[in-house]
Amino acid sequence: MGDEINRPAEATAAGQPTVSVIVPVYNAEQYLRPCLDSVLAQTYPTLEVILVDDGSTDASGEICREYCEKDGRFRLIRKENGGASSARNRGLDNATGTYLYFLDSDDEIVPEAIEKLVACARGNGADLVFFEARTKTAEGVFSSGQYDYHRQYAPGDPCQLMEEMVAHKEFHVGTPLLFMERDLFTANRLRFREGIISEDMIMAYQLFSLAKQAAHVHEYLYVRRFRPDSVTTKAKTEKNYVSAATVYREVAAFRRTLPPEKQFPGHLIRCAYLALNVYREMPPEVQKKYRESHGEIIREIRQNNGYGDKALLLDSKSRLLWGAYKLRQKLLKI
Repeated sequence: MGDEINRPAEATAAGQPTVSVIVPVYNAEQYLRPCLDSVLAQTYPTLEVILVDDGSTDASGEICREYCEKDGRFRLIRKENGGASSARNRGLDNATGTYLYFLDSDDEIVPEAIEKLVACARGNGADLVFFEARTKTAEGVFSSGQYDYHRQYAPGDPCQLMEEMVAHKEFHVGTPLLFMERDLFTANRLRFREGIISEDMIMAYQLFSLAKQAAHVHEYLYVRRFRPDSVTTKAKTEKNYVSAATVYREVAAFRRTLPPEKQFPGHLIRCAYLALNVYREMPPEVQKKYRESHGEIIREIRQNNGYGDKALLLDSKSRLLWGAYKLRQKLLKI
């Protein structure tokens, strides 16, 4: 199946930068219309909306065509199934906007989202903006907390802001919670890692490490739909471990390319914990299959002294040691 772009985006209004909204779509017919309606409702007019149909077998392709016929800012690309990262990369290849925004096809953005993000980026000279989300259940009930920032972060150095957020346990890596200049991707030749789960843990780290200035919109601009059958809520499989190990290795490798003043370890520590914990959740036959490669991760953690995190170092040696250390910290209120 080849690419099929139905029409070019309409001319933009004078003086307003274009925002490329990229929506990867795969068998999302149940949720796609509310998602695309939320884009249509945007108060910011100069958009190009790139819908990437990633080989859908339901009515998603027809729905995409419907919106392209309704609004000339919408463009459709059809491709063989390759996963969300593959679809994002294809959209990225065809984007022309000054800014980029990636929206998941089962979620929504509030009407003022793009307008506020552009204003924040331009007002603060930021090439990366982060913001917050609420979760919506199947019953239409909204909840907050999972994607909140409990403080307002002042504009500043993105790498330092990332480390500060990690320290406060509120570094939310989801790409749909980021808004960025397209040059951040093109100048650094960034691509989404294909074939794994949790690829956003790599991309968010790269974006914050390479951006020049980040800013925070302390508002709920995104509505995440909770789905019990989504990739993030399904039971763990072998792919989860392969993905976690890949995330750890690629974040570690990228960190080594950064200058010393940007080699903050916080996110890498988080990735290391993910690899250790997911491995423990795997059935014995999967653990046996990856025992040697997982041993390499453990050795690297130990050689680097847990990247300065004593709990991680102990966890790489024994879960009991880790548990005793955490209990001691709790009792002493350290």
